[in-house]
Amino acid sequence: MNILREFTGKLTKLFPIIIMAVLYSSNTAFARFMIEPQYRVYSGDYKGNGRSGDLHGEGNAIHIGYIGEFFMAGVSAEKGWMHIDGNIMGNGSENFVYGGLGTYMGFHFMNRLKIYTGYVNTTLEPTNVSTYRFFGQQVNFGIGWRIFDFIILNYEYMNNFYTQEENDITGKTDGLSSNIRSNKQAYGISFIFVF
Repeated sequence: MNILREFTGKLTKLFPIIIMAVLYSSNTAFARFMIEPQYRVYSGDYKGNGRSGDLHGEGNAIHIGYIGEFFMAGVSAEKGWMHIDGNIMGNGSENFVYGGLGTYMGFHFMNRLKIYTGYVNTTLEPTNVSTYRFFGQQVNFGIGWRIFDFIILNYEYMNNFYTQEENDITGKTDGLSSNIRSNKQAYGISFIFVF
């Protein structure tokens, strides 16, 4: 777990340098602006806070950024809901909304296959208690296959660590005594628009 945190921390610090180097060295004739909205359905499991169980849900994401001859990078945003089996908070909450902002980068080959990774700062909020939420970080790895001009089928593996909790009533943000970790697999469809 510490190795993954160190790797994502180093990757996050190097991300702007990598993007600048690629933009500088790329042939500008191939550099374009890209928007890729995505819908996905996922399932997985979670552990933490002395509890464990299964989860499932669905959500939307959008990637906005640069696409070159073989490289793509930019910012991403996510929003969705999930159902968590079990009582993760100890107050009966099972349905949650989640969201976050982050970055992504990847490669595409033969105008068909894309391989990408991303890092997202996320929140997880129970639907029945709007004054309480968890904060965490998500690392995802994905592969996509273009089946039509602008339609891509995607598979993603997401690893999420929730490390902080915020309570609006007390005004406090504290670290969790036991981090909550979720592993999800997602299947989705996206539409890529290049300008």
